[in-house]
Amino acid sequence: MNGNGITDYLKNLMGKPSVPIIILVTAILLKFTLFMLFSVLEGDKLFQVIAGRNLVLCNGLTYQYVSSSNLSVEIFEPLNRWPPAYSLLFAFLYSFIKNEMICCLLIDAVAVVIFLVTLKKILHLIHFPPYVINLILLFFGAVETVYIFHHPTDLLTLGVFLIVLYWSMMFSISPQQPAKTGYLLGVLNFLPFFLRYLYLPSTLLLPLFLVWAGFKKKDKRMLRGGINAFAVTIILSAGLLLFQKVYAGHSMYIMPAEKGIFWSNLLTLHPALV
Repeated sequence: MNGNGITDYLKNLMGKPSVPIIILVTAILLKFTLFMLFSVLEGDKLFQVIAGRNLVLCNGLTYQYVSSSNLSVEIFEPLNRWPPAYSLLFAFLYSFIKNEMICCLLIDAVAVVIFLVTLKKILHLIHFPPYVINLILLFFGAVETVYIFHHPTDLLTLGVFLIVLYWSMMFSISPQQPAKTGYLLGVLNFLPFFLRYLYLPSTLLLPLFLVWAGFKKKDKRMLRGGINAFAVTIILSAGLLLFQKVYAGHSMYIMPAEKGIFWSNLLTLHPALV
């Protein structure tokens, strides 16, 4: 069988009506198996899990530590390096299932399903060939990436962001959806930032794109929907930052640094100067 024959065979095989559901289930199982094999409670995940557990134990969204000067006293520090969404979701599950690893794996399972199902919908929406969609799903199901280890919100946040992207695309191509749909888009658009600070610029770009597209196409429905989504996103994001400032002392994980001119930092330039 020559190269063209193999390609045609794969296209026919991957394009059969019964194959997509088999491929999707296989990709989900592969990805979740990787999470089960490599998932560990350390780093970012451990801090957020502790905060969720402490919330259930009526100690607030905090993580505890001890001072070297007094090892007998636990000090509870408000969670200020990460948004509270993952800890809140963990706390909800932990209130029913008193096992940290099982709760984390359940969240991972939800993240895997959201990511792969939504990715499939987006690929269908932009008219990728069925065999290409199936190959992409298999690839993302089998690939091993850094978020598997101890970054609990990466895949979940990406999956939620894909949901926002999908519904933004549906809103832009569906004239029957009213401009008020933008309010719902704004709430959905806030969720990636609620899970991870890094997504704030991305969440602002999507509604701004709807505003720009509505202005260029002279589509008042899309323009108003984008403005509504942007306004809701800004209000909710500002509310989260205010909550973090009041509750944890800092709006984000960037801690205030001592200000001044530190001439000793010039010493680190010597490799470049040489």
